[in-house]
Amino acid sequence: MDCYDCGNCRSDEPVYFCSGRNEFIINETKPQIRERTKSNWKKGEPNYELRRRRIKQESDSLRGIS
Repeated sequence: MDCYDCGNCRSDEPVYFCSGRNEFIINETKPQIRERTKSNWKKGEPNYELRRRRIKQESDSLRGIS
């Protein structure tokens, strides 16, 4: 393996491309923690049913067009 000194391995990224090996490398030394993002529209939210019905009605009307 020849190192082309591209700096990708030093970029501290979880996944990088090594041009010397010609492959993607997964950096397993850094644990990746992803936090879940909550959607604003849940069943307990106000106006959930109104929004759900409106979206369903819009999708049903689009089906009739084609």
